[in-house]
Formats: sequence, structure tokens, C-alpha cells
Amino acid sequence: MTMTRRQFVERVGSMGFGAAFVSLQALGMVPAESGIPVEPRLSPGSGKGKSVVVLGAGVSGLSAAYELQQAGYSVTILEASNRSGGRNRTIRKGDVVQELNGAQQLCDWDDGLYFNAGPSRISSQHQRVLHYCRQFSIPLEVQITTNRAALYHDDNAFGGRSIENRQLHYDTRGYVSELLNKCVHQGALDDELSAKDKSALVEFLQDFGDLTSAGRYEGSDRAGYSRYPGAGMDFGKKRKPLAFKDLLDARFWGWMFNEDEIFGHQATMFQPRGGMDKLVSAFTERLAPDVVKQNCTVVDVLNRGSEVEVVYMQTEPGSLPVFKEPQSNIPHKFGFDDIGERVRMRADFCITTIPYAGYKYIRNNFSKAKNRAIEKGQRYENSVKTAWQSRRWWEEDLGIYGGVSYTTRDIEQIWYPSDGFFERNGIIVTSYNDGEVGHQWHMLPPAARAEAARISTDHVHPGYGKELRSPISLSWRTVPFTWGAWPAWEPDDSAEVTANYSELIRTEGRVYFAGDIASLWAGWMEGAFAAAHCAVSEISERVARSAG
Repeated sequence: MTMTRRQFVERVGSMGFGAAFVSLQALGMVPAESGIPVEPRLSPGSGKGKSVVVLGAGVSGLSAAYELQQAGYSVTILEASNRSGGRNRTIRKGDVVQELNGAQQLCDWDDGLYFNAGPSRISSQHQRVLHYCRQFSIPLEVQITTNRAALYHDDNAFGGRSIENRQLHYDTRGYVSELLNKCVHQGALDDELSAKDKSALVEFLQDFGDLTSAGRYEGSDRAGYSRYPGAGMDFGKKRKPLAFKDLLDARFWGWMFNEDEIFGHQATMFQPRGGMDKLVSAFTERLAPDVVKQNCTVVDVLNRGSEVEVVYMQTEPGSLPVFKEPQSNIPHKFGFDDIGERVRMRADFCITTIPYAGYKYIRNNFSKAKNRAIEKGQRYENSVKTAWQSRRWWEEDLGIYGGVSYTTRDIEQIWYPSDGFFERNGIIVTSYNDGEVGHQWHMLPPAARAEAARISTDHVHPGYGKELRSPISLSWRTVPFTWGAWPAWEPDDSAEVTANYSELIRTEGRVYFAGDIASLWAGWMEGAFAAAHCAVSEISERVARSAG
């Protein structure tokens, strides 16, 4: 099969090397991302006399309420918990993490330290999130994901040693360049590349892979030093390159080696200065005082002709639900339904951000197709994050300033803070897992999760597990009313999944569906905002049609 120059560069780019992809963009061979609307266009006063009840005070519900309020709608948000923000949660000194099994953790960190237990970064691709940060004057700082000083660790590779990102990355790049260089000199690309092309390609590969004049990879200072250069004629000692066979046997590319090449994960990433919940506060401060009603557990969502009827239980702050399996004659049942006072309200429209799994316990009169789709699409990924206060040994002793280390152990990731550099203490996240591991971890008590995280951290950073203090472990599966970290399905997996997703997000009477679960950016705030904007725009258009 012949390969054009375009196909060649595309294939190199698909291997995870950003330089090739950037070159394609510069040449116009990869289309640039088109502009997107960053806010819904609702005319001021267009919602006067109309009411909307929003279910859930996560960022999707908050943004929907904010945009509707700006257009003159009467808005009420019903939130089941005692806080706003949903999965956007920043934990600080004095906060209590409460789990469905009754376990509680009190945060006793130093003042000023914090842990973003939910979303931890904002992609520069996420224009809707950045729009609100600009509009509300929320100061941002760079969030470091990729750091060449961070580590890759595999118990079964390299003798169990942790390998610096820079060595893994640049040794791999060097060997791949050497192989391509051999292909050029052995005539393997004669039919695809002209003599001029081959000469330019060889020059590129020698620079890209730091090859010798003979076209071999024999190590590079890009991969780091076993002894740093000093003064005078002390050139230091470059690291001996990892063996190419060892790199292949390690199969590191299957676990996050190319994470920073994923669209949405590419630099530059940001975080609000002082915590991700600055975004939550910005919304709540701009909503009318009585808009958000907390400790309101929804039990009925019913279309009633020209209105929507919502019934909720007003519970005591801190009450924990005990979810009971529905019976054939009882479509929904909570363990505390005899405690909370039931309140009935009606509105012209409803926007629900409740995870679909929650509708197992909510009576509704949606179509059979909708309820079948909800039943199929109510799986949610679990994720467990464990954070600690510690001396900033990763900076002081190891020279790691921000970024993420990856390991094949159950903790999967170690996140170093991107703020507070050179201060005495900081917050380090020593587990961020999902999938089957996340499922297993969510069943452990917080203390057991923390101990497991400490042990695995000590494998990645020998001798430093003892430095970790005051753990806070958060499992999104055990957070009341949350159901998990993000949807465990991808809308483009298959025709069946895509069809089910289409049914899930379809408007049901006067009920509109939002939240990141109703977007193709599942698990990201960008998706939560996109779905909210879609819902409020559709309501606005519907109101305009009825008025016309």
C-alpha cells in the first residue's frame, strides 16, 4: 500500500508526538476547531411570567438558573444535599465528607490548603467554562498535567523502578526516529518520498530523535542526567538509554503515556486560584437569595398538560437517604420518606440534571421508551481520590513541580499540586482511579483506602509514604445522590448505545434533560454547561413560539 506524505505525517502524529500534529495544523492539513457559542442567546425579559424548576444545584443546574434569571424567568432550584456544586467540590479545613454508609471524615488541614475532589482542571478547549470565568472575573492559574520530571511506575517493568517521564518519552522518541531513519536509507519509502523529501525527513528525524550523525539513538540529554553538569568542563553524565526491548515489554503506551495528546487534555490546562468551587460561588452569589433550596429530595416528576408537577421531601440537613429497591406497586422508595415533609410545586417547565440512575426512585409519567432508555443507561463509573497534607517533598527532594505520575498499581495516578510552590506544606493526591479498581475501592472504608494509597505511593516514591498526613478519601459512588463520577458509556460505542443516548437526552413533555450526562463531554464541566445552554435555549424558543 502506498503512503502519501500526508498519511505519513498523520501516522506519526497518531503515535502521540505532538510536533507532527502541530505541523499538520500549521499546513492546514488538519482542520482547526470551529468557533462555538459560549452562552445561550436569551432576550432580556423574554421569560417574564414563566417559571422553571431546576432539579440539581450542580454547575449545570446553576448555569441554567442563572441564564434563565437573566432573561426574566422565575426560577427555583431543588437540591437534595446541603451544598451547591454537585461534583464540583473543593474540600478545605473544617469540611466534613459524609458517605452513604454513615462514615464521616473531618478535614483538619492547614488554613489555605484545599483539594479539588471533583473536577480538577479546565481545558483551554472548554470555551463555555472559560467564558464564565471571564464573565465572573475568576482568576485562573496554569494547571500542570504533563511534567517531564513526573514518573511512570510498573511493578513488572524496569525492575520495579519508577522511570522519569522524560526518559521514557525521549528514549522512545529516539528509537522510533532511528527506525524511521533506517526505513529512509534502506529505500522502504522510495515510492512515496522524493529524494528531496527523504533528505528533509532525515534531517527532521535526527533533530526530532536526537540521533547521531550515523542515524542511531545512543541516548540524549533530553532524557535526563545520572549526574548533572557542573562548572567549567564538567559536562555531567547523560543517562544510559533504556533498552528498546524493555520499553516494548513494558507496554507503557497502554496506560496514559499519551494522555496529553487526548483532545481536551492538551495543554494549556487551567484551575481557578483557590479552588474549583470558586466557579460555584460565582453562580450562587448572582442568583436571587431564595432560588436554591437545599435538602429537597425529589420523589415525583410529572407532566401535567401545560405544567410540570414536582413533589419533593424537605429533609433535615445532614439526613442520609437509605435507598430501597422499588416494588412492583411502589415505583420509588426512600428510607427516610416518613421523616421529610412532602411539598408539591408546579412550574411551566422543568430542567433536570439528576443522574439517570436516580430516576429508579422517582415516580414519573415519561414515555415507555424514555424509561427503557433510563434503565439501560444508568451505569456510572466510580472514581476514588485520596488526598493528604504533607511536606512538599516532591519539590524539595525530587524537583517535581506539578504534574501527574502514573502507576499500574491500584492508585493509578499521583497528582502534585500546581499551586503553592515553595511553601512548607501542600496537598498531594495519591489515588485517582476508576473502572473495576474504583468499584473495589469504593467498598472499602476511608481508612482502608488511605492505607492502600499510602502503601502504593511508597512503591512509586520509596520512603515517602510515611510523610503523608491527614488523609481525605472521597468515593463518588458513596456520595449521597451522586451515583458515581461520570457515565460509564460512550455515545459513539455502537448504534444501540447511540440510539439509547439519543432517547435519554430527548425532551419529555415539558421536562428537559441537562447535566454532563446529557452531553458528549461527559465528566467535564464543559458538558454540563453545554447541556444547560441547550435546555434553556429550547425553552426560550418554545416560549417565543407560543407567544407568536
